Amino acid sequence: MEIKLTKDQKKILNKPSDIYPIMREILMRDNKIDRNREHFWAVGLGQSLLLQYVELISLGGTKRTTVEPMNVFRLAVMKGSARIILVHNHPSESLEPSDPDKNVTDRLYQVGKILDIEVDDHLIITPKAYYSFAESGLLAELAKSTEYVPQYELEERYRREKEAIVREMLELQEKMLKDALEEGRKVGLEQGEKAGEKKNKIEIAKNMLQEGFDINIIRKLTGLTKKVIESLRE
Repeated sequence: MEIKLTKDQKKILNKPSDIYPIMREILMRDNKIDRNREHFWAVGLGQSLLLQYVELISLGGTKRTTVEPMNVFRLAVMKGSARIILVHNHPSESLEPSDPDKNVTDRLYQVGKILDIEVDDHLIITPKAYYSFAESGLLAELAKSTEYVPQYELEERYRREKEAIVREMLELQEKMLKDALEEGRKVGLEQGEKAGEKKNKIEIAKNMLQEGFDINIIRKLTGLTKKVIESLRE
């Protein structure tokens, strides 16, 4: 259910916690019985951080309410919101985030990434105060979680990380080979160049083995034989 906002309430929110006075007013509109039930709202913001809407997603009991991602993001998609703020109250007036609060935030944060709608914050509110997931650093911690990240995205992350490691190793190899060749040239001996080059290839291979790289990849990068590489494990 979309909450009717006054003209003064439809303003630019310079920081997520600016929504607290507005949400407190909305909470206090309810009669005392309803204030003793847990509410969950989604707040939509445009690119300019202008408050677009406040929607009551669910109204539960005295301890918790049920929240489904589809219901949270439906209006944001329809209105073209760039970001949302999650808000819910604790009838107990405790501002301590529960494990279910953290799990819901984690899940909705990842869904927002898929939809390209940023979850800026999650506020727990009471008539007297609020707790901000963003201000406390908890949102940043949850953003690192992989519990609700789709498997294909995890695989893509691992692929990019492995490619970065390979690129780094190639750059290191190139630098070490250049250093080895330069060292060999300084003594004016071709044998010194070759010896220096092989020595550095062996060092690179040892490092790659320690990092867990496949022998075939090491062989392609260094030019060493499989037998030589395997002997480095001993």
